[in-house]
Amino acid sequence: LLFLQKKAGKGFPFSRPLPHGVPPDPTRESPFEEMALVRGGWLWRQSSILRRWKRNWFALWLDGTLGYYRDETAQDEEDRVLIQFNVRDIKIGQECHDVQPPEGRSRDGLLTVNLREGSRLHLCAETKDDAIAWKTALL
Repeated sequence: LLFLQKKAGKGFPFSRPLPHGVPPDPTRESPFEEMALVRGGWLWRQSSILRRWKRNWFALWLDGTLGYYRDETAQDEEDRVLIQFNVRDIKIGQECHDVQPPEGRSRDGLLTVNLREGSRLHLCAETKDDAIAWKTALL
């Protein structure tokens, strides 16, 4: 169950620029208005090397990619992961045995996204309901 969010208007933060070579629609105030967001929100992400938790703005785009950014403007992308057809399974809450939540956060918000190539993405939502909503969107 995916809800597409698309809004025309100046400064809309939930979109990203068009690929190079694609001319912008002249009827829009910004080229950022042309991409559709499936789900966006703040999540904690555990780094793969140092295993430290960092809070990022995450955006799941209609093209099946999950990007994470410094803030909700989605302008400064830190990385992007192909999610579409690449997720093996997602564990949430108490199913995430091999990871501890960030300090002060509940274990119920944990998500472990297991990708087909063998890598894992450890995330933590604010609430159990948010974790369930992210799991649903990512599958």
